[in-house]
Amino acid sequence: MARMSLDLTWAGRTWTFSDQLDAEWEHAAPWLGSSSSPGELSIEVDLGVDVSALVADGYDFSAATGELSIDGDVVMVGSAIDPEYGAPDDPPGYVRLTLRQVASADTALFPPAEAVINATTWPARDTAHDGKVYPWIFGRPGSQTGETICPATPAYLVDTVAAGTQYVLIAGHSVAAATVRVHKVVGSTSTADTYLVVHAVDGSGNTCALVDLSEVGPTLGAGAAGDEYWIRWIGEALPGEAGEVLSYMLGQAAVEVDWGTVGAARGLLQSYVLGCYLDERIRPTEWIEDNLVPILPISLSTGPAGIEVQVWRDAVTSSDAVAALVAGPDCVRLSGISYDGDPINEIRIRYALRGDTRDYLRLATIGAAESQFAAASQARYRTAAHSGVYSTEIETDVVYDAPTAQRIAQMLIAWNAMRRRVIEYSLDADRWATRVRTGSVVTITDTGIGLTAAVARVAPRTDDQDGIVVRLLLVEDPARDVHAG
Repeated sequence: MARMSLDLTWAGRTWTFSDQLDAEWEHAAPWLGSSSSPGELSIEVDLGVDVSALVADGYDFSAATGELSIDGDVVMVGSAIDPEYGAPDDPPGYVRLTLRQVASADTALFPPAEAVINATTWPARDTAHDGKVYPWIFGRPGSQTGETICPATPAYLVDTVAAGTQYVLIAGHSVAAATVRVHKVVGSTSTADTYLVVHAVDGSGNTCALVDLSEVGPTLGAGAAGDEYWIRWIGEALPGEAGEVLSYMLGQAAVEVDWGTVGAARGLLQSYVLGCYLDERIRPTEWIEDNLVPILPISLSTGPAGIEVQVWRDAVTSSDAVAALVAGPDCVRLSGISYDGDPINEIRIRYALRGDTRDYLRLATIGAAESQFAAASQARYRTAAHSGVYSTEIETDVVYDAPTAQRIAQMLIAWNAMRRRVIEYSLDADRWATRVRTGSVVTITDTGIGLTAAVARVAPRTDDQDGIVVRLLLVEDPARDVHAG
């Protein structure tokens, strides 16, 4: 039996509940390419004090917080939502409330509020750019190794002084790149040349990256109000490896972050090379969910230490299992095997966004010829009435690198080529509580349904006073498994 306890803190006191606690806690592991909602725990407890009197003394009951532990491990830290007290038939200390996992609502906006073009930051600016947010650049948008692609990020004429320097702002921060390719658009005419990157401080004290149009050598000439500029990055601005971009953006969020999981993810994501920019203020976690989660082998969830990042490996075997489950008294099957979702065995990724026209200039395609997963899937689902091909197409604004686009497509095929099978079991908490956790790789043997050391992932795990329920996601790999077809 799972040992659950709750520490509820309010009005300067902490109450601990265990025996009288009737609660259920689910720690969800969102599937690859998704994020889980913050966990919630609904409880009814008797504090043994006059709650109404304490509220009358100025203690807001909605300020209560709680910490839930299972078998001694803290699994959630929550704040009260929708609390209720003082019902006619309840004792004076009886309360009902829901604790919602903290660190789930990002209230930050990024880039910083002062990173904007105005009369203070750039007095001699082209006033047509007033209110524009400074671009924030990651990687080398517009370029990939050994190949020129396109102008990618906006730039703004912020110093129109005819003599001396004449700056075009290319980033609202310092950058590593020594040179950039500047594309100047006047009417229907576009010209380009390479300029040195310089750094200067604006009127609000922000260090910015710029090019000086008065530099001797390049041929674009002096800028004038109304000119349009775009940049192709030859070198990196901020680091563009996916793990670095993820870590940077989480650092701008107004949420608690489990930095241990971020550190572990950072190294596993470095082979994904991104190129992207921000030119409007956004919530960092929303940007991550919109731009990174759909194309990387990650999911986000909320744990006791804050936002957690989980990296999903696409090739696991029984040697990766932390537990060997066998159907029996301590592993009781609760459901049949069901199928979840349609397969994807052909994918096209449009990438390399040209900033000035908003056109995607590159296409990565993966199908049966390029992927053993896709080939096995198409063969399995082919019928007289259906070709067996299940296609999808996605667009990404944050990739210019061709190997990265191919890697993303291969990863998505590997994870989605086969219909996912799921099954639920009830586990004995005394034996499995510390070994089988959300996201764990396990094997399951259940001869009643033809499973012998089948590789599976735990997603999710639910705990209550009676024990543990796990939803197992059976992991298929055509290179590892043999199927009848």
